[in-house]
Formats: sequence, C-alpha cells, structure tokens
Amino acid sequence: MSEWIEYKSQLLKAYFSSSGGVANKDSAFYKEFVSFLSRYETKLAN
Repeated sequence: MSEWIEYKSQLLKAYFSSSGGVANKDSAFYKEFVSFLSRYETKLAN
C-alpha cells in the first residue's frame, strides 16, 4: 500500500498541472494536501 509514496511527486505534478486546473499551487487546498502527504510520508518512515 505504501509503494505509491515513491510516485508522490509525479502524481502531484500530473494532478495539479492537469488542463482542468484542479488546484492552484497557491490555494489552501494545495497547501493542505501537500502538508497531509508530508505528514503521511513521515508516519510511514517511522
């Protein structure tokens, strides 16, 4: 289940650069999402 974390940056790039403009990098959602992933990744590492 944790294998996806190594693809995190590619997934984020694909998600946020999609033509639909799902989330702006300055948006609160983007910052919260990245923060969540960072905490999750740290949790997996421990």
